[in-house]
Amino acid sequence: MRYPKQLVVLSTAAAIGFGVFAAGPAMHSIAAPTTLQEGWVKENGNWYYRKSDGFYYKGWIQVGKKYYYMNQDGAMQTGWLRYNNNWYYLNTDGTMRTGWLHLNDAWYHLADDGKMQTGWTEIDKSWYYFHSAGNMQTGWKQQGEKKWYNLGDDGKMKTGWTKMDDKWYYFSKEENSLGLMQTGWQKIDGVYYYLDDSKGVMLTGWLQDSNGKYYYMKASGGMATGWRQIDNSWYYFDTNGHMMTGWIKIEDKYYYLDTNNGKMYANTSVTIDNVTYNFNASGEYTSQSKGSGQSSQTTPGGGTVSSSVSQTAPGGSSSDSSSGGPAGTTSSQSSPGGSSSGVSQNAPGSTSSSSESAPGGSSSSSSSSSGTTQSAPGSVQHWN
Repeated sequence: MRYPKQLVVLSTAAAIGFGVFAAGPAMHSIAAPTTLQEGWVKENGNWYYRKSDGFYYKGWIQVGKKYYYMNQDGAMQTGWLRYNNNWYYLNTDGTMRTGWLHLNDAWYHLADDGKMQTGWTEIDKSWYYFHSAGNMQTGWKQQGEKKWYNLGDDGKMKTGWTKMDDKWYYFSKEENSLGLMQTGWQKIDGVYYYLDDSKGVMLTGWLQDSNGKYYYMKASGGMATGWRQIDNSWYYFDTNGHMMTGWIKIEDKYYYLDTNNGKMYANTSVTIDNVTYNFNASGEYTSQSKGSGQSSQTTPGGGTVSSSVSQTAPGGSSSDSSSGGPAGTTSSQSSPGGSSSGVSQNAPGSTSSSSESAPGGSSSSSSSSSGTTQSAPGSVQHWN
């Protein structure tokens, strides 16, 4: 703690703080009173601290545990004071101010040594940002080209999930990036989210990356995996969140997902390469019939399957994890499955995306794709 060097201690008690500068050039020794009473006097509307020899003290003085500044004429200062390139504030009674100061609709903070704070400042385990003029900042704060922070109405820097204007953002809790607005893929409490590359807004609904892979972000913002019912159609997303198409095999049961939009075929018959495949109401392949002139086939029973899925079957425990509320402690920017971070929000075979909701909130999945009502694959129930 450093205090102005020019200080007079007017107390028999040991000096606190300022006393470390007792050898400063403006230090005065206090002699016993002689002809005049030493102390405060008021002359022409100004307060002075008179010495016993009749002269007035100048510069910083300490009286008891309080600090004052006397100008070059010896008059006690009030209001703002610039001293050694630092700003101080002196109350109407002349005492040096410390802590919070509310003045002209602005908030300032003065350190324990009285200096006005500027820039990033930690106060009571919260971070604040003060303008070079000292006034506390609120709202968005940009540092550098792409670094954004947000300061609440109380000035505190935000961390973790934050909802503003009905949109969700995530600000880092990591020490080396504390408060920094996150973008792109983020893994938070074991759940992947996607935050807009430029605005940081949490995205929901359909996403497509630069490799053409489709993802579905639930209303809670979490990336969907496993079976997912969207607008009465069933889809399957692998553990990397990629929407599957074509034949998939789950626990010895075969399903077929439309190669254009990923929808599961159910309660219908579909002809593929002159072979008719039959699917029950749960989407399971049940039988097939061979058309004339067809010699080689891709069949669930003996041909090629586009993807054999090792994930828990519908009806069992799902790897689709819930966020459990908008709060997380870990974040990383690696893309799920190693895909690139650039995404669009078009649904497979459509152009619209679903509405946004809160991280960890209940799901209200939707897309523009239409489909008939189907039973869940196996014993799967629709989960949020």
